Amino acid sequence: MDIIVTKWIGLSATVWLAAEKREQLRERFPESFLRMADDLGKWLPDSAGDAAEKELLDSAGDASEKEPPESTGNASDESFCVEDTEEIRLAETSAEDAEEIRLAETSAEDAEEIQLAKMAGENVLALGRGGIFAGLWKMAEQFGCGIHADLRAIPVRQETIEFCEFFDLNPYRLESFGSCLIFANDGSKMLETLKENGIPAERIGRTTDGNDRILMNEDRVMYLTRPQPDEMEKIS
Repeated sequence: MDIIVTKWIGLSATVWLAAEKREQLRERFPESFLRMADDLGKWLPDSAGDAAEKELLDSAGDASEKEPPESTGNASDESFCVEDTEEIRLAETSAEDAEEIRLAETSAEDAEEIQLAKMAGENVLALGRGGIFAGLWKMAEQFGCGIHADLRAIPVRQETIEFCEFFDLNPYRLESFGSCLIFANDGSKMLETLKENGIPAERIGRTTDGNDRILMNEDRVMYLTRPQPDEMEKIS
C-alpha cells in the first residue's frame, strides 16, 4: 500500500504556538511570518482546533506542576496505546480508551479527506498526539506490516520547522491534529482525488512485507521505534 500524508505535519501545534507563544516568537520572527502561521488555522476543522487547544492547554498545565518526563527512547506505558484486536479502517481504531487517539479521531470527523478516503474504501488515521511517527507506528502495528518511508517526502511547513528549531522540538513527534495518514491500495487515485478537492497531500512511502519500519534520510537508514511522548509536553 502507498503511504500518504495530507496537509502538513505539526499543523495544530504550529497554529497554537503562533497564538500562545507569540511574545517569545517575536524575539526572532517578524509579525508577517507569524501571521503566515496564523493562516494555517484555516486548514484545521473546528473540532480539531478545539481538541488541539484543550490538549495543549492541559499539557501546559501539567508541565507547570511537574517536571517533564525524560526521554528514554521508549514509549511510556500510558501513551499511544493501541490494541491489536481490530484493523484500523475508515478512521476507526480499537483504542477507545486512549484519550489522545479519541481526540484525534473526533477532530477528524469534520476533515474532508476522511470522507474522501471512506468513499474510496481506503484506510485512514487522523494524526494527533505524537505526530507522524506515532501515526506510522499505530498503522503498521494494526496491519502487521513493515514500512519504507522517505523523511524528506513528509510534508512540513517552513513555519513549523522554524518554530521547532526555536523551541528545540522534533517535528516528527509534534502534535498534528488536522492532518491524516492514509494507507492506500491505489495511492495515485487517492492523491488525484485529494488534489481535485483542494487538499494538499504527499506520498511518503509504501508498506512492506515483514516488520522492518525503515525511514530514509538521504542515504541514512533509520528505524521507526515505539512512539515517545509528544514534543508539546516540553512547552510550559
